Amino acid sequence: KRLLTDADSNILVYITGHGGDTFLKFHDKEEIQSQDLADAFNIMHTQNRYNEILFMIDTCQAATLYTHITAPNVIGIGSSVKGQSSYSYMNDDALGISLVDRFTHHTLRFFERGIKTQNSKLLSLFQSYSFEKLHSNAQWDFINFQRDHQQVAITDFFSSISYVELTTHSINVTMVRDKDEDDDKYCEIQPLVIEFNNAANNGDNDVNTLTVLQHTMANALQWLDLWYQNIMKSSDAQFMFYMLVIVCGFYVVERTMPK
Repeated sequence: KRLLTDADSNILVYITGHGGDTFLKFHDKEEIQSQDLADAFNIMHTQNRYNEILFMIDTCQAATLYTHITAPNVIGIGSSVKGQSSYSYMNDDALGISLVDRFTHHTLRFFERGIKTQNSKLLSLFQSYSFEKLHSNAQWDFINFQRDHQQVAITDFFSSISYVELTTHSINVTMVRDKDEDDDKYCEIQPLVIEFNNAANNGDNDVNTLTVLQHTMANALQWLDLWYQNIMKSSDAQFMFYMLVIVCGFYVVERTMPK
């Protein structure tokens, strides 16, 4: 399949697996060379299929995979330099394999901690990859990049989170253009409202029940986050206990929902 992108699209390409000096392996049977990737990016550029590309690689000798790239506006970052291995993080004794690689794990942890603002810079992510965390040296390069490296924001390639506040009443918002423009360009934003039937005898009870459910779900999400962090370290018996607690939690929520 071909990405439905155009000259205004920013693209994130994230590759993780087994690799070596200028190649990446697929199922230990096939491999792709760094020159193949460079050719693909060149074709995308000539066909106006992207604006900027962030190319992240988590393999052994990862930085060698972007050495042949000549297409403009490509940012390449690898979990290790030439001659270095990339390492896994945390093994599962039951499965007998590692669950995640260090570079990928610490990338996820970076975003779980949250970014300060929507304008937080991409270099802050790159600079968080210390040798103590990865046991290798991350390396990055801004290849034929046409704007200031210091101004590239994380949200240019990763989605940002918008915080919203729920309300039980209508809010009218009108957006008016400059008065010099034609009248037919005036527009109004219609509010999206959830109305509660407070006139009914059970109206207040419905609102209170919804409030309780909102708090219950918020607490459940916090608990699930904590459970996710500990589940990998648990035994089979502990895992079954966690699953039993989750089932009981869903049962309680279902019982408290209004009929």
